[in-house]
Amino acid sequence: MAKTTLCIALLAGFLILGSGQVSAQKDTVIVGAFVNSIHDFDFADRSYKIDFWLWLLYENPELEFENSIELKPTKEASLDNPIYDETGGLQWLSLKALATMSIDWDLRRYPFDSQQLHFLIESADADTSTMVFVPDVENTKIDPNFKLSEWNITNVSFTSEVSTYATTYGDQELTGESSYPAVKMTIDLTRKNSWLTLFKLITGVLVAFFISSLVFLIKPSNVDPRFGLCVGGLFAAIGNKYIIEGIVPSTNSVTMLDSVHNLTYVMILVIIIISIISLKLFEKETEKSVKLSQKIDKYSLLIIVTVYVISVSLLIYNGVTGG
Repeated sequence: MAKTTLCIALLAGFLILGSGQVSAQKDTVIVGAFVNSIHDFDFADRSYKIDFWLWLLYENPELEFENSIELKPTKEASLDNPIYDETGGLQWLSLKALATMSIDWDLRRYPFDSQQLHFLIESADADTSTMVFVPDVENTKIDPNFKLSEWNITNVSFTSEVSTYATTYGDQELTGESSYPAVKMTIDLTRKNSWLTLFKLITGVLVAFFISSLVFLIKPSNVDPRFGLCVGGLFAAIGNKYIIEGIVPSTNSVTMLDSVHNLTYVMILVIIIISIISLKLFEKETEKSVKLSQKIDKYSLLIIVTVYVISVSLLIYNGVTGG
């Protein structure tokens, strides 16, 4: 009798444990994406646009995803054209995604910059206690017929993620924080024709500097052309900066192009200061002062141009190498 009672108790225990495991079993959802296009790179708006097909494969027919999938980080997003089907004994939902993604562009090395686009496909309803997202790595890719005119796509990855938030959103069954299953797509880009782009952007500022440096070949007594070239060069450099900011908007960080322009402003200012000193010496009209004025002009031209060329070269080198 005792043995029978013990067996019944053990059986009941196994049944309770088994039922607990079944109730705790999570829904596994296979998530994949096929990117059709990435376009409208907007540095000023800190955004780009992407459209892709999104699919989900899962066993539980009671799950609904049409209104419970979130794309992040986005400014605008839509999931349209839902297609329901079955394949291999699994429920199959396919959606067309169109989104304007938010991104902080890193333009410090522009035009030698590389960018990393990434976005999350996240459950907006079920948390990690009830659901798991598994990336469909084999089928997730970018359309091989799609090409970017200004960028090379160097790498694409698709990984499983967990999005954790420091709130329970009012869920009384959770405390402190909540976590939701997600998958993350990362697309690595490098810019094409960087040297050609750089040449187009800084030609104006380089010409402005070299025009300003020619003042040392003009007699200090010729005040108008001597200082007129410097002022003209300074305005040309400032104008070139405004043109560049129309292409590459100003950011909180100092970019390589900012450094080139700031260096040019400083060097033109130095040229003006030296020109004033040379003029003052020349106006004394003594043999010694005139020779000193000529010597200052001669060596200033050589030193300033050399320093400027080396400094610009170093700035570009750091931009290329990321130093």
